[in-house]
Amino acid sequence: MGDCPVLIVLPDTTRPVADALVSAADELAAGNGPAAVISQSLALPPQALRDLTADRPGGSSAFTAPAVGPIGIRVLHHRVVDVATDRHPVRNSNATSIGLLRLAAADRAPAGAALRSAAELAPTVVDPEVAFQWLLIALVRSGVTLTAEPAEPWPWSRNGPPATLSEAAAQQIRLQRANRADDGVYSVAVLRRLSKPLSALGARRGWSPNAITLASLLVGLSSAGLFAVGQRWAMVAGALLLQASIVIDCSDGEVARLTGRYSTLGAWLDASTDRVKEYAAYAGLAAGAAGGAPGIWWLAGATMTLQTGRHLSDYTFHRVQVRRETADVLRPLSDTTAAADSYAGIIAAATRINSHATLRSIKKAVFLPIGERWLIISLTAAFLSPWWTFGILLTAGALSACYAFAGRILRTRSWPQSAIGADAVGPQVDRGPIALLIQRSLPRSAAVPVLLAGLAAWAAGIVVLPVTAATAAALLAMAAVTVPAAAGAAAAHRFAWAIPTALAVLELSMWLTATAVLAPQSAPWGFALAGVVAYHRYDLLYRAMGGVPAPRWIEYITGGTDGRVIAMAVLAAAGAAAYATALPWLACVLAVTGVVVASAQWLAPAGRESR
Repeated sequence: MGDCPVLIVLPDTTRPVADALVSAADELAAGNGPAAVISQSLALPPQALRDLTADRPGGSSAFTAPAVGPIGIRVLHHRVVDVATDRHPVRNSNATSIGLLRLAAADRAPAGAALRSAAELAPTVVDPEVAFQWLLIALVRSGVTLTAEPAEPWPWSRNGPPATLSEAAAQQIRLQRANRADDGVYSVAVLRRLSKPLSALGARRGWSPNAITLASLLVGLSSAGLFAVGQRWAMVAGALLLQASIVIDCSDGEVARLTGRYSTLGAWLDASTDRVKEYAAYAGLAAGAAGGAPGIWWLAGATMTLQTGRHLSDYTFHRVQVRRETADVLRPLSDTTAAADSYAGIIAAATRINSHATLRSIKKAVFLPIGERWLIISLTAAFLSPWWTFGILLTAGALSACYAFAGRILRTRSWPQSAIGADAVGPQVDRGPIALLIQRSLPRSAAVPVLLAGLAAWAAGIVVLPVTAATAAALLAMAAVTVPAAAGAAAAHRFAWAIPTALAVLELSMWLTATAVLAPQSAPWGFALAGVVAYHRYDLLYRAMGGVPAPRWIEYITGGTDGRVIAMAVLAAAGAAAYATALPWLACVLAVTGVVVASAQWLAPAGRESR
């Protein structure tokens, strides 16, 4: 694990709550690194205290347990949003703080300022638990984001001797805690059981999580290569290697959690290589089956388009949802009224569903996570054919997407109109110089109507492309000059989380349809071009989730959404021969700019330091 930060005991002596808060603020002001604050009444095994307070990248965390005990808190989207104190009631508290807090270095100064302000209102009683309640509420209401991180299965107690654990027992607990929260059914039942011994070995041997990620990538690409052979023995071997790849992929995160070797680079590498492996598997399956049926490339492309759109929707919606539904945590401590719980009914319904193991498992399976998708790929490749692979993935994926989108639309309708979450959407629009110029002169009130009209023109252009390339070119040109500009202006709309999905699905569909119509003999190149566009879209997503958008020059060298759609319009107007000639060049140029150059910028020290 990482080094342990400065540990502050609250209170450090028997003193009133107000004095304890000032004392903690003084200790926070004395340094600038990460810190941990612990209630004097909390008893933890030494191994637990060391592991829970170890320094790691990311934000601050309050360690929690199920809703028993006096320090009642309300958790929403894994974030502490309200805290009960002797003066502050909380509606629908659903967890309790154990009395331990890990503060990121960036939160140290604002936390100290919040504690000084809270001390002016805090009671004069002497009680460690009351002091910790006031510490938590001061941080939450001042805007310090506290992730609610479960402390269990580490044993803990209040006002008692800490439990004694052997190192073997502590290691077993660490392995349990290394599981990723809310994993899919297949991951929990099979993959994590297979990855645990590998993770334990990796932690003992000091393997780097990033090295494990790269090993998973190599195994995954080898699987795709075997799929491309097309013979039954190669399909079975590829299926086995694909399962080995995902087991290794489970291990990299587990080793990171076991050893505390987290990094922004590692998170990006893990996420981006997952997409590379999956889409390479699609390409391998299509290549292996394309000898007698070249049309399978379009099924592979449709599957990639569906999964890209779904992935962008999942991440973007979640980020916007968390921002919007936790926006009311900022309140003065003098406000002692219970905060309105606008989503109590929804949370209660979700809690009831999740309390039933069978319903919870069905709900997870319906979302078709990566473990279940790769299981479908492996089984159908080994025992059936790629036609079955893509047919099942498209059918199950479409049903899953409909279920997810229906729920998200209903949830979004409960949100008020505000600009909250626009920072997660705007960077994914991918605006080139043309779009930025038009956006400056576009009235905000016209953004949504113009966007909808532009999206309709884009979709119509794709539909009519097989019939009349000239009309399609005009419609695509219209979309190019309206959609990115209007999407940027509409990023603050409450339904804006769907914009990145719409842009990605339309752009990938555009290139795949154009290739099928104008250069069907170049199907692999059409899939490759769509694949690098999908990677570029995902790169923009991950940068937006990291809080720092891609530099403007990356959007320029990749053409921006507007530039790429205009290029498509020009090639459609020029005809099949021009398109067939340009297609490989376009795929290679975008691979260099959108994959190689963009990844190098992300991996460079300057690019990582900004994150």
